[in-house]
Amino acid sequence: GRSAARPIALATGGTVASDPRDGSSAMASTLLCAAMEGPPPPVAGEKAGPFPTAAHGAGDQEGDLVGKPLIMPPPSADTTAPRRRRLRLCARGFSGAAGCPCCGDADWDFGSQQQQQQPQRSDGRQTSGAPVDDRSAASKAAAAVGLEEAMLFPFVDVHAHLDESLQEIHRHQTVPSLGKLFQHLTPEELKHWKTLGWARGPDNSDDGAQPKNEASSHDIWEKSWDTLSHEQRLAAIELGYAAESWNRSVWLLPRRASWHELSDDTRRCLVALGESPEAWDSWQYGDTGGGSAPSTGLTFDTNDLRGWSVLTEKERAAARALGFTEASWDMRENCDVEAAVRDVFGPRFEGCITQGCDLDSIDTAEETALKHSKVFASFGCHPKAAWAYDDEFEQRLLAAFKRCGSKAVAWGEFGLDYSHPYFGRLADNRRKQKVVFARQLQLAVSLGLPLVIHSRAADRDTLRMMRRWVPRDSKIHIHSFRGSLQFMQATLSEYTCCYFGVPGVVTMNDQDGRELCRRCPLEKIVVETDAPYLPLSGHFFSHPGLIPEIVVAIAELKNRPIAEVAVMLRENARAVYGI
Repeated sequence: GRSAARPIALATGGTVASDPRDGSSAMASTLLCAAMEGPPPPVAGEKAGPFPTAAHGAGDQEGDLVGKPLIMPPPSADTTAPRRRRLRLCARGFSGAAGCPCCGDADWDFGSQQQQQQPQRSDGRQTSGAPVDDRSAASKAAAAVGLEEAMLFPFVDVHAHLDESLQEIHRHQTVPSLGKLFQHLTPEELKHWKTLGWARGPDNSDDGAQPKNEASSHDIWEKSWDTLSHEQRLAAIELGYAAESWNRSVWLLPRRASWHELSDDTRRCLVALGESPEAWDSWQYGDTGGGSAPSTGLTFDTNDLRGWSVLTEKERAAARALGFTEASWDMRENCDVEAAVRDVFGPRFEGCITQGCDLDSIDTAEETALKHSKVFASFGCHPKAAWAYDDEFEQRLLAAFKRCGSKAVAWGEFGLDYSHPYFGRLADNRRKQKVVFARQLQLAVSLGLPLVIHSRAADRDTLRMMRRWVPRDSKIHIHSFRGSLQFMQATLSEYTCCYFGVPGVVTMNDQDGRELCRRCPLEKIVVETDAPYLPLSGHFFSHPGLIPEIVVAIAELKNRPIAEVAVMLRENARAVYGI
């Protein structure tokens, strides 16, 4: 380890060798050993610096790479491939779908809200739809009142990917059907969805007609609440339904029970809804396999990652009819940031911090931050982009900081991410991430910038490397934290200016995430959306204007007044970022 690597570093005059075949492994070995074995950071009052102190020994400086050329080996078959820009919004990752090329199943144990986010059809495939709001009517009424109060207070979204959020806002404004539940699609919209392959079934015809269950001639389970008759609504209410749960196709009836095993009252209500014994028993005794109502055969999936150029003429015509243009389909067309701030984010919006954290987003984050007075930027290298980090990447980051001036407020997001079900387990991938993380820690601390740290399934290594390189009085934002309670407690006890980001998942039935929010002191919380990647209950995608809803959820979890919580969270954002 250290002893074997030191002569190589010294032989090159203290600089990493320029030939990757000779120097890259030495650099990795040297820096990793230094990062993982160094002393704890200085306590408050001591002279804090980004580099090893004299206590290490006069010649023990091989881990200090700031100002020295960084040579990274080219990506091998074991590393993740760069993502096209339009793949950066990954709906499959945060909905828990299997096979996502960038997120996989991850370590985000959303639990039951995976079904809430994307309700499951009877065949197990996901439908389109916003996360289900399964709260009681009284709870939702109280939340609505709380939201009105929260919107009276100024707020800042401390972490968003604004360029992608503006893309999603534009797509939903120009393509109205993207914001509809499948039950509410018009026949014409459904026809175009089927042409694009977004709606599929045993009869994937283009006439827009939904296939019927052979055992039933009615389509009661596909109707929206407002189209039910008065008698049908009364029957549905007696079965436990409300407008929200009905429209979301939440399944509230007994499972694996034949018609004759149902109670008399249940059978009476089902008959009032148009159900029959034959139709019920044909649905495998009410076992829908998920959280949704019986299916008429269609499945929905709008996670279309194809580019416009590969669509057929018929598919392009369908996309145009829905409202797409070539630019909006390929996610190259954004909502104007001024219009979004004015019309979408709300009057009490005071700022957001957009992330330039990979090769695609550095320039767009800089451009967006310089375009509007309420948009700020953070620049760094996301751990999933670590394969691309080299001297040129680093110079692009530093140049962006220089051009943005005071609008660049932090370094990040950067850190460690071992969550991918395949790549996260590879030693080579983890090694590269650690090298790049250590490099950026030194650089960010030397520049005196707040740190925006991304840590997923990597608590132990993240904390070890923070202890090695980060002074205890550094400003730290642990972004969208969903790790262990032990990591949170250790970090809060060791770093005086460390804050944990709470995203919109606390509005959902994510018990672990909500418990972390309860345990974290309010004065150490900053609120963020990570828009548009992490969802909020009841919304198809997130954006900075939804921060008040997260504030209400935090106030509920903390059992504190909304006004107190809103004021404290706003002050915390100012404390970390100076906004």
